[in-house]
Amino acid sequence: MYKRKNNGCMKTKEFEKDRYMSNKYVHLNMTQGVVNRLSYNSFLLKGWSVLLVSAIRIGKAN
Repeated sequence: MYKRKNNGCMKTKEFEKDRYMSNKYVHLNMTQGVVNRLSYNSFLLKGWSVLLVSAIRIGKAN
């Protein structure tokens, strides 16, 4: 998990960089989940709106 250095552990800068990158990946994954959920909800909303508008137009035509 940790790279061995002369003193047996990672230097502070390297550890902070790894922690920063780990937090960055977690944040990007969370953001990607939000975007995916929003796009799916948008897709469903557009589908239902087309269906409802079509039903209303057919109902008014009769």
